Amino acid sequence: MLNNFFSINVELVAGDGSVKYICKYTMKGADMAFIKIQAEGFEGNALRFDQFHQIRLARYITPMEAFLSIWGVPLVKKSHQVDELDLHGPEGHKVAFQEGEEEIIGERLLAQREAGEERLTQLTSYFAFNRELKEKGKPRLCLTYAKAYRRLRYDKIKKSWNFYVDQSVVRKKLCRMRTVSPTNKDLLVCFFCPILDNLFQAIRILLTTVEDPTCWDDLRTFNGQLYFNFIEAAKARGLLDDDNIWKETIAEAFGSQKRVRQRIRWLALFFGSANLSNPTALLDYVLGLKEDWLVGTRVAGKSFEARKEYVLNALEWFLRVNGVRPDELERDDDTYQSACEKIGLPRPTCRNIQPELLIQAEIDADTMLNNNVDPILLEKNQRKNKQRYYLDLYLSDPQPNDEQKAIIEEIKAGMQSARYVIDGESREFATNIPRFFFITGEGGSGKTFTYNKLIELLFASGFRVLPMASTGIAAELLHTGATVHKRLCRQRNVDASTYPNVEYQSMYAEVLRNIHGFIIDEVSMQHRDVLDFVDRLLRSIAPPNLQSTPFGGKVIF
Repeated sequence: MLNNFFSINVELVAGDGSVKYICKYTMKGADMAFIKIQAEGFEGNALRFDQFHQIRLARYITPMEAFLSIWGVPLVKKSHQVDELDLHGPEGHKVAFQEGEEEIIGERLLAQREAGEERLTQLTSYFAFNRELKEKGKPRLCLTYAKAYRRLRYDKIKKSWNFYVDQSVVRKKLCRMRTVSPTNKDLLVCFFCPILDNLFQAIRILLTTVEDPTCWDDLRTFNGQLYFNFIEAAKARGLLDDDNIWKETIAEAFGSQKRVRQRIRWLALFFGSANLSNPTALLDYVLGLKEDWLVGTRVAGKSFEARKEYVLNALEWFLRVNGVRPDELERDDDTYQSACEKIGLPRPTCRNIQPELLIQAEIDADTMLNNNVDPILLEKNQRKNKQRYYLDLYLSDPQPNDEQKAIIEEIKAGMQSARYVIDGESREFATNIPRFFFITGEGGSGKTFTYNKLIELLFASGFRVLPMASTGIAAELLHTGATVHKRLCRQRNVDASTYPNVEYQSMYAEVLRNIHGFIIDEVSMQHRDVLDFVDRLLRSIAPPNLQSTPFGGKVIF
């Protein structure tokens, strides 16, 4: 198949790797690029500058798709119009303003709040529409906010809801309520409740349940009783369960995962992502189970407090590996926040909770776990010597073909040349050995396989490499992979003016200085601003003799 460049792959759908690979190709979309069109010279006495026509977003398509498009064959058809319903709390709506008008808009909104006025949004306009119906004595629509589209349409200009003129439109229209990650607390601010994570879930559920609400108080009212916050109102309606559902979830998971290391890892995933309102009480429940599931560890059969401290110490490191990021600012008591404290658990007694370990969790998680976690809780490959483990992987079947081996050896030679300079064994790079490589090929031709074999060989040879990709699903397919944005950018938004705010003497800078190379899968899908930022970052923390070298002398492939 590979010799004939077929684009249809025969997949063995067994194991998560196969499923992720299929998902990658079905969900990643078309290849896109920004193209700049620039005319030479002047027109009269003025330079023509039309950004709208000069910079365009181009999409790469296959020759067959291009042929059909040229001949007017419809390639895409939209059966329904899908609208998105805005979602926010009483004081959590978005505010748009022009640069320089921050204070004016802030004073205006503050005056509105003090006067008891509420800003009109898609959601508050729905409240106003229902109030108007009620004041005019018209019959109720018996519609929740999530189902309002069945009878009503929203006018974005007038910011008001109205009945459809043509009811046939309803059959070709769908609506979905906006979702926001519970970790994005900027969108979860609300006056009524300090428990931000569960607040968002409660408001969303209430808006799918309460019919014809006229104000926020209607969402907090049930059977004539006004509850203090949205969470209590949702619980009163039976929409938010208490900890019993989580206890059943834990019991089911423990029933299928018998080994203690599997259970500890699962608990880290569970506590790190479930947004629990009382995680400490739930952890106490887990530790109080009749089954001594910590059998085989050094705390088996010991006191409750000893077992709790053991589990907290283990969870601390697994939570960091799973992406829980504590605050990096030093507190008044000269300590730093732990990952356990970040999600509401007690602070473990680990003495080496430092912000630098966040960097190690992102760059070399296996080494961090090996240094801080009881070996009985680690997987077999994490307990083995790292170089030996990856050498065994490289020597295992299937083996790369001759063309793939040639690519691997050429990149390894470039890595060796860079290592001599980065490690201080030489002052100049070899002029005849390249350090930048671009691998391309048809879908299914073995690029990801080649990357992983290359990573295995480099790790086995003692090179320090950071495997990355432009998208999360592509990064999942690489050994120790992560996205470029998460691993290097460390800011939510990166553009051409973003400054790499990394101190030269910091632990993060030291780690990056010692890296020999970076692999960036699907680099053509990565935005130019991100790559430029990575270049500026690596130059800024590089030794003086490498600061004028692209990417600080690192090998990029």
